[in-house]
Amino acid sequence: MHQPLSLSVLALAVAIAPAAKADEAPLPGLASYRTGDFEGAVKQLRAALPELRSWDRMRAWTYLSASLFALGKADEAELSLRQLFREFPEAKLDSSVFEPALVALSERVHAEESAKTAQKRLTPPPPPPPSSSLPAADVPVVTRSRGPLPFIATGGAVLALGAGAWFITSSSNQRNQLDQSFGASHLSSLTYPQAQALSAGANRDMALFAASAATSAALTGLAIWLWTRSEE
Repeated sequence: MHQPLSLSVLALAVAIAPAAKADEAPLPGLASYRTGDFEGAVKQLRAALPELRSWDRMRAWTYLSASLFALGKADEAELSLRQLFREFPEAKLDSSVFEPALVALSERVHAEESAKTAQKRLTPPPPPPPSSSLPAADVPVVTRSRGPLPFIATGGAVLALGAGAWFITSSSNQRNQLDQSFGASHLSSLTYPQAQALSAGANRDMALFAASAATSAALTGLAIWLWTRSEE
């Protein structure tokens, strides 16, 4: 177990730090350290560190490192020293206060932390992450497929229109045939069943023409809507 060199000069924990004022609150754990109760000093210093600031915080890290080193916990003492030098790069253990082995460890750790800080300053910052958005030229263009519906609707409209033309022509022919069958005596040359069949056929074809015309108009409107929508 390592022991401090002199209890009469323990107030000089850090060489560059100013002397403590007489009215300042005592550092938690310092009294335990001075009496050789290093376990108690470690517990008190660790508990007090979150509440300490500036000068007291620097002293606490120093005495915590010294207490751990005195307990033979060199690895934990090194970690404590690293935290000391990260928060207070200007800190330095006084060789007249602490034993040479601890001072040598602190100097090595201080040199390593200083080198890390210098390396961080020389290392350029990493480039910003690439933007998730693609350039305008690389954005894929999605087109909507027309599908078969516009063609089907167009074809149906044409067929319905053709059927309507055929039905109206057939109806007209049958009516003309009826009209031509009457002579000067206004008597039909056709028998009654023949005249009745022609009249019924003309009426039927006229009705089919009307249905075909309506169907063609509806399919034409549907085809126009489908073609317009497929081009959006």
